[in-house]
Amino acid sequence: MRYGMWILALVFIVGIGCGSSQTVTPPTADEIQGAIAAANPDGIVAGQAMNAATLPPCLDSDGNALVGGIYSYGLVEDGTDTIPEWLTFGAQTRVFAMADGYDAVPASAVGETTMGYTCQWEATDRRVTTFTLSVTE
Repeated sequence: MRYGMWILALVFIVGIGCGSSQTVTPPTADEIQGAIAAANPDGIVAGQAMNAATLPPCLDSDGNALVGGIYSYGLVEDGTDTIPEWLTFGAQTRVFAMADGYDAVPASAVGETTMGYTCQWEATDRRVTTFTLSVTE
């Protein structure tokens, strides 16, 4: 009986590993900016609080949102591996918000910042959508 259970377990694990062929489709820049704008209808304004926004999910080849342990999300300022210090991003929740310790958008943030929103399926398929974060006075 044990022998049969081990074979069944091995077939299940191999089947999962070998059958995993997904194509990742990230949201467009307009969709990302739309999510931020929906949470901040007056825009992002220096000296005012910024409301948290849940960024749209990336989709797998079946059109399902990428969630769970084999997917990952990231957000960085273009040309760096971080985001501005006054912002935070939850890779598991996709929530983009003001960082702890900030109650208002700093004046130094005024202008446009190019950001990259990343979604990845395992280690094989990584996609980045570039969008512009605009802060006004």
